[in-house]
Amino acid sequence: MEDVLRLLYHYSFDMGPFSPEKLNQRWQNLPAAWPRLAAIEALYQGRYKAVSVDRLLQFWQQRGTTNVHFNRDFERLICARVLPGEPVAPVTAPPPPPKFSAQA
Repeated sequence: MEDVLRLLYHYSFDMGPFSPEKLNQRWQNLPAAWPRLAAIEALYQGRYKAVSVDRLLQFWQQRGTTNVHFNRDFERLICARVLPGEPVAPVTAPPPPPKFSAQA
């Protein structure tokens, strides 16, 4: 939970009505990885509010599974700035698109 709070504070999430204690209380019965994933997903979606993280967690709890759209590289970049021990993945250019010849 400490990692999640560091992410929320580092990226200036609007905490709204939530205190760290209240978030811990709300999220303590969820699988341990979910709050961290929800915080990263909210960042990925550009939703910088604790209530957005909470809504994602509620939705996932109803479904019984997570549903993230970010990739591992995004997660590494976000977490490496805040959480110790998270290496930053090297950024490489994507391969060039294949060239097709126009044959009729």
